[in-house]
This record gives sequence, C-alpha cells and structure tokens, in this order.
Amino acid sequence: MDIDNIMISRATPEDASQVFHLIKQLAKFENMEDLLINNEHTFKKDLINHMFNCFVAKIGGKIVGYTVFVYTFDLMEGNTIFLEDIFVEEAFRGLGVGTQLWRQIISSAQEEDCSRMNFQVSKWNLPSIKFYQNRECVNLSNLSSWELYRKSL
Repeated sequence: MDIDNIMISRATPEDASQVFHLIKQLAKFENMEDLLINNEHTFKKDLINHMFNCFVAKIGGKIVGYTVFVYTFDLMEGNTIFLEDIFVEEAFRGLGVGTQLWRQIISSAQEEDCSRMNFQVSKWNLPSIKFYQNRECVNLSNLSSWELYRKSL
C-alpha cells in the first residue's frame, strides 16, 4: 500500500455511519462494548453541531480510520487539544494511516496555536503506546502531581 493512496479529510455528516461502525470496532477491540452508550444518530448530530472535530482516513473511498478530538483551554498555557481517539481498522494498520491522521491532528493544533495535546491510552495497548512513544510523547502517568477524576452526568 502506497501512503499516497491515503486521503485525510474532515468528516462530513455523510461519513457518520462509517465512522460509527469503526467506533463499534474500537469498543470491541477495547473489550468495552457494554460501555458504548453513544449511538450513530447522536454521533451524527454532534458532528453536525461541531461538538467535536473528526478527521477520516480513506483508501479507495472507504473510511479505514478516524480521529476525534476537541479543543480545550488551559489557564496557564492557553489553547490545547484533547485527543479522544485515533483508530485504524485492523486490516489497514502498519500502512501509515495512523501516521497520516496524527500529522493532521498536529497540523490542526498548530493552526490553532495549541501548546499541547493530552490523551489517554490503555496500559495493555502496547502497539498504541509504542506509536505514541515513537512520536516523542511523554507518559505523565507517574510524573504528574495531579489526580484524574470523573463525574458521570
């Protein structure tokens, strides 16, 4: 597969069904299918309403990967990004799809003068950890003096 055959573009409402299909693949991969409460209709509505940003990777017109992120703000550093997800369909991993999506996120962050990008990765997901380490990302898990909390709404 030639990396030139990978087309990265901003997701459109017409892409929502294919992207949500990949989200379900991710939930299965992460063994989190029972936790997936979002649905295709809500995903499409929120995409249209710009609740998040989404880029898709297409090969031959088929969506084979996506990234979802939101712009955030830090009082000390200004604009930042929270990367919710970057996912590539298993059959297309190792072909540069994830790298192209990564570059698009970085480009978007630079266009918006973001100072950093935060994200989480499952401790068991060694291929993803290696992907991020190869891109000079710093694991803050043991370095941070902050604790992470969640409040369900």
